[in-house]
Amino acid sequence: MIAPVISLAARRSRPEQTCTCVQHRLWDLSDRVREALAVTEGELLVSRETQAGVLEDVLATLAEAVSTRTEAER
Repeated sequence: MIAPVISLAARRSRPEQTCTCVQHRLWDLSDRVREALAVTEGELLVSRETQAGVLEDVLATLAEAVSTRTEAER
């Protein structure tokens, strides 16, 4: 007997919400930093704006993750 396999994700009306736990936020941050590094691979000089953008993303994500951690531990 053969039956077709249909992903349940295809039947959802809205896309999945991303998890906002600290661990997943930090994994997403790591992916974004690696992508930013890949864009500038092989360059000797990276613009201040590019570097500042990556650092702002890192600092903002860490600040949000730390502020929600105390709420999660309660």
